[in-house]
Amino acid sequence: METLIEIWFDGACEPINPGGHGSWGIVAYLDGQPYWSESGYCGQDERMTNNVAEYEGLIAALQLVEKMPARNNIIIRGDSKLVINQMSGRWRVKGGAYKGSFRVAMDKLRTFPQSCGFRFQWIPREENSEADGLSKTALRKRGIVGR
Repeated sequence: METLIEIWFDGACEPINPGGHGSWGIVAYLDGQPYWSESGYCGQDERMTNNVAEYEGLIAALQLVEKMPARNNIIIRGDSKLVINQMSGRWRVKGGAYKGSFRVAMDKLRTFPQSCGFRFQWIPREENSEADGLSKTALRKRGIVGR
């Protein structure tokens, strides 16, 4: 029986981008039922950007998939056109602070068999409010005020 895994991810860089504090949030559903939600802090330095934080959220999502009971029919959704289109192979990676995180995400993705059926889907920001809220919560817990 095929299982549907849906994961939403988001990243944030506050109070400035680039150079702020990065965080991410992920929300997962297994066959339409809530399965997992989590957020994390990426760090702060001059190379931290929203794109780096988005990729770190994707990496966390892929790490979650490794731990899930089933690994087929996986849809990963995010509101970052850059991440979704690069991971789908539609856009090239030209450079930027996110390049190292992109490589980590691609290396992680390559560890899964093709039978996992990964699909990456861009969604509008307003459809990603759960993951967005989690990424902002990770910053608020550290006393970082976001927009």
